[in-house]
Amino acid sequence: MTPPPVARPKPRHEPTFRERIGAHSLLLTQGEKDLAALLLQSFPEVAFESTAEIGRRVGVSAATVTRFFAKLGYAGFHAFRAEAQGAVRSMQSSPVDRLNPKAGGGASAAATLKRGFELERGNLDATLAGIRESEWIALADRLLEPNGRIYVLGERKGFAVAYYLYIHLNLCLPNVTLLNFQGALTPDSLIRVSEDDLLIAIEGRRYVASTRRVARAFLRKGAEVALWTDSPLSPIYKDARFRVVLSTASPGPFDSYAAALALSNALANLLAEKLGRSLAKTLQEGEAVWREFHTFAQPGDGEE
Repeated sequence: MTPPPVARPKPRHEPTFRERIGAHSLLLTQGEKDLAALLLQSFPEVAFESTAEIGRRVGVSAATVTRFFAKLGYAGFHAFRAEAQGAVRSMQSSPVDRLNPKAGGGASAAATLKRGFELERGNLDATLAGIRESEWIALADRLLEPNGRIYVLGERKGFAVAYYLYIHLNLCLPNVTLLNFQGALTPDSLIRVSEDDLLIAIEGRRYVASTRRVARAFLRKGAEVALWTDSPLSPIYKDARFRVVLSTASPGPFDSYAAALALSNALANLLAEKLGRSLAKTLQEGEAVWREFHTFAQPGDGEE
């Protein structure tokens, strides 16, 4: 009698650096949080420094850096470096490259759903761990400066986040423009950019070339750039005045922008707190306009 086939264990998912930070965020000391913030803001480039060099940048010893990686579950600093090398290779990869050829006969729909939500929680925690509060407040204060305009740019998937952010900023501030890539007409939107202006650019891996061109146009005019991106490898990263590194892990070929949306909401609410009564007046005026244009459905609308 032929023995039944032995079920092979499924390969265990090895958590990424950002996932590890997200999972351990509540267990980190203040010094380790500072170290995590530096590493998240500089990953994967930082992995090509030594533990001593990383420690000097935060003000801790090389031994502290080594213990930090052990706490995150790495076999050693070499394991972290190997992951970073893989991250560099994947930054320019396409969805086709990241598509699992065995998909369709593997995980169940329920397992994929659960895995996706687990990763999203990790994305939020890891992104939050990498944000320095002082820089976050400085960005909000910069948006509230009376001079200049605020431009918001996101292309391809980044456009969904840019549009969402624009809707909120436009209610909070009187000087917000959503840049929409329009080919030959795009430069026309930049004619009046001045040194008082700020560009908020939202992008992910593969880094759309036109986003870089727009950012450089702002920089040439002396304007500032705030960048929300997934890696310091972004061509705009080193020139940006304000920077947030987003964690974008997902269970499939398409990167997640959930952390970018959460960031947009957090920024809008921070501005609302700072604006207080002046925003309340704006929203009251908005209600009058929305009623005039029947923007929102009223009770009984659509009934026969």
